[in-house]
Amino acid sequence: MFPVRPKLQLFADLKVANMMHAANFFIFGFS
Repeated sequence: MFPVRPKLQLFADLKVANMMHAANFFIFGFS
């Protein structure tokens, strides 16, 4: 079971994950 986390923290984690994904896509997709 996942630990209970505040919605703002979860949103921040998703935002960071999206930024990482976008950075990887940019690096590997356009290099």
